[in-house]
Amino acid sequence: MSRWQMWRRHTPGRTIVIVQTNYPEIIQEIKDNKNVAAILVQPYAGQYGGYALGQVVYGDVAPTGKLSATWYNTNDVLPGISEYSIAEETA
Repeated sequence: MSRWQMWRRHTPGRTIVIVQTNYPEIIQEIKDNKNVAAILVQPYAGQYGGYALGQVVYGDVAPTGKLSATWYNTNDVLPGISEYSIAEETA
């Protein structure tokens, strides 16, 4: 048995999942997993992304940054594709 497997067995619900992506992802299965204590999404990490992530994971800083985009939990909250009037609003 690996160290990872032993750690997981003795600390259920304490797994941190880190999603490094620049696009919205469907992570409902991860959210529903009882062994996952936290999900950290790190888009647009940049040169010091790993260092910054380590500071958050180890509790040295609180993740209080603002996203440059909005990612919705579900498409149900969005209007239909033909209901946008972007050209009218930007004119």
